[in-house]
Amino acid sequence: GELVTIGSGEERHGLGHSMSAPFPELAASAAQDIEITLDAHPAPSAEGRRVAMPQSSPLISRLKSFGTARFGGVATKLRSAGYFRMLWSYAESRRLMAFIGISGGFSTFQLIFAAVYGSIELMSEALHNYFHCIVLTCSLLAMGISVEAKDRGYTYGYDRCNVLAAFTNGVFLVLMALFFISEAIHHLTSNHHMHTEPSIPPLIAGLCVDLLGLWLFSPYARLSVPTIKTQASRTFSEAHKVNLHSVFLHVLADNLRTAGLVVTTVASRYVPEFDSLPALVTFVVALLIIRSVMPLVRITCKIILQAAPMPLLAGVQKCMREVIGYEGVLRCKNQHWWVFAPGITVGTVTLLVRHDTDAQAVLGHAHNLLKKYVTHITIQVEKQPSPYGHSSHGGSI
Repeated sequence: GELVTIGSGEERHGLGHSMSAPFPELAASAAQDIEITLDAHPAPSAEGRRVAMPQSSPLISRLKSFGTARFGGVATKLRSAGYFRMLWSYAESRRLMAFIGISGGFSTFQLIFAAVYGSIELMSEALHNYFHCIVLTCSLLAMGISVEAKDRGYTYGYDRCNVLAAFTNGVFLVLMALFFISEAIHHLTSNHHMHTEPSIPPLIAGLCVDLLGLWLFSPYARLSVPTIKTQASRTFSEAHKVNLHSVFLHVLADNLRTAGLVVTTVASRYVPEFDSLPALVTFVVALLIIRSVMPLVRITCKIILQAAPMPLLAGVQKCMREVIGYEGVLRCKNQHWWVFAPGITVGTVTLLVRHDTDAQAVLGHAHNLLKKYVTHITIQVEKQPSPYGHSSHGGSI
C-alpha cells in the first residue's frame, strides 16, 4: 500500500522518490548538462556558449571554498585562525592548549639541556614528552572538529570525533603499559642489567609539570558517560567531557611514570643491592595505568561499535510496552537502538497495526514516549492488508 513519510513537518508521498531528491543542486546540474570547474570561469557547453551556474547554489559554494582552500591557501589560514579563536574562547580547550604549550616548552628545554650535557636519558625523555604533546594535540583538534555543524556527509554531526580521540588515547596508554610490563619482565629475567641513573632535578621539574596538568584536568577525573538522550550544549557537549577525561588519564599516566622514575632513582642510591626494584615499580605503574584506562576503552569501544547500553534499552523497552498496548498496535519489529556519542542516541523501529488504525495517532503516541530517551528517532508504521481488498495506509516519522 501507499506509505506517507513525515519528517520535520513535511510530507512525501511514496517510497520511490529518486536518490537525488535530498540534493536538488545535483539534479539541476545534471539537467543542464554542464561542466563544473573549480575556478570562477564557467566552462563552455557543447554548443560553444558559456553557461553560468547560479551563484546561490550550495554545491558551487562548497566547490569554490574547496578550490580556495586547496589551491589558494587563504581560506585555509582563515579557517585555522577561526578554529584557534573558537578553542581559546572556552575554558576547557584553553586549559588543554596552555598545557600543551607548557609541556612542549619544557620538552624543548630538556632537549637543549640533553644536547649540551650529552645526556641520552634526558634526550629520550624529551622525545617521549614531544610524542605526548602530539597525542594531546590530536585530542584538541578533535574538540575543534566536533563543533562543526552537521552537513550532508555527516548528518549526525562530528561529535563522534571526541569519542574516537578518547578511544585512541586510551589504546595508546594500554599499549604503553604493556610495553612497560614487557620491559619489567625482561629486567627480572635477564642476568645482565644495564641501568643508568637519570638526573634528579630534571625528573623533579618534569613531575611538577605533570602535577600542573593533573590539577588543570582534575574536574574530568571521573568518567561519566550518559547513555540516554541529554540536553547537551551546542558546542562543548558530553562527548567533549569524555575526550577531556582521556586527557586527564594521559597526564595521570605520565605522573605515575615520572614518580616511579624518581622513586627508583632515589632508592638505587641508598639501596643499591635491591636491583629488582626498578622492574617492580615499573610493573606496578603499568598495572595502575591499565586499571585506570580500561573503563574508558571499554565504553568508547562500545560507542564506536554502536552497541545498545542497558540504560537505553531499559528505557526504550518500557516505552515500547506502552506503545504495543495502544489500541490497534499489533507488534513492533526491526528495533535498532544505539549511542552515536555520549548524550546523543539514535533509534529506528517498525510498528505493525491493524488496517483500520489511525497511523498518525500511533506515530504521535510512539514519538512522544520515545523522545525522552532517543535523540534521533525513525518510526515506521505498517498496516495489515485489509480483508476487503482496500489499499491500506501507513506512516513513518
